[in-house]
Amino acid sequence: MKAKAMRQVKKYMQNFKYIYKKELLKIDLWHFTFQMDAGLPEIQMTIKFDEGFLDVLAFPHPIIVNENNFYNLLRTINNINWNLKSLGRLYIDDYNDLAYSLRIKYNFLEKTGEILLEEIEFAIDIYSDLLKIIFDVSQDKISYEAAKNEIDLIWRKRY
Repeated sequence: MKAKAMRQVKKYMQNFKYIYKKELLKIDLWHFTFQMDAGLPEIQMTIKFDEGFLDVLAFPHPIIVNENNFYNLLRTINNINWNLKSLGRLYIDDYNDLAYSLRIKYNFLEKTGEILLEEIEFAIDIYSDLLKIIFDVSQDKISYEAAKNEIDLIWRKRY
């Protein structure tokens, strides 16, 4: 099932709507880099193929979380997660990365096919839609309340 999932994801990524650079860290560990708008951090993504599932992890690089902005970023992320309509979630990990994590079981992938693989693209959609706001919170350019209002406006229109 692992090899089949790798072929499915490889085929899906050929028509991915975002431009990326791909590196094979191992045969079953892929790394992607996405350039975002000027002045914003790039987004890095890894896809790791395990025995029964694949894990997707996406995060801005360089790290944007620090002690000074942790609380407001955490509140912003909680607000985003409250409104997310996807299988993945945003969180701040032990390395202070603002990560989006998604796990897809192979048997579920086999039954749903490319519809489920759209969740991988959604990981980048979130950053495409919201990275400017998240980055502004991290730089103390806007407050949590202002970020919440902007996110609500964007998502009311899009989703």
